[in-house]
This record gives sequence, C-alpha cells and structure tokens, in this order.
Amino acid sequence: MLGLRPDSLSIAAPGLVTARVEVVEALGGECHIDLDYQGYKLTVRQSGMCGARMDDELPLYFDLQRIHLFDKKSGRAIIVQ
Repeated sequence: MLGLRPDSLSIAAPGLVTARVEVVEALGGECHIDLDYQGYKLTVRQSGMCGARMDDELPLYFDLQRIHLFDKKSGRAIIVQ
C-alpha cells in the first residue's frame, strides 16, 4: 500500500495525476481538499485560501521521496533505502 500525508500532495500543473474534488473545507489560514482518484480517497492540505470547487478536476503532484510504503497484509511500514 502507498501512503501520502496531506502536506506531501500539492495542486500543481503539470501534475502526476488528476483527481476530482469531493469536499473543500476552508479553515482560515489553510484549506483541506478531499479528492477522489480512481476510487482512492486523498486529502490535500493547502495554505491560504483555495478556489477549488466540488467536481473540479485538479492536477496533483507529490514528491516521490515523501511516500510511505506499507505491507497490505500486516499494515507494517516497508523501509526503502
């Protein structure tokens, strides 16, 4: 399994993937954007105000150095060096 923290994802073009906005939660100094990518649920944490709206298709970028891998059966982290 692949794990990404919300602050490891960013809305940026060109993105590695495109995901559909499901929920936008404005929290003053930042917003959380819940997305659907091919049935997988993702959350992006973005500083400041955001202009995303429900059903928008957003380009996503993530730093491959910040991903976390887990064994699907045990749930334990796999350490990659």
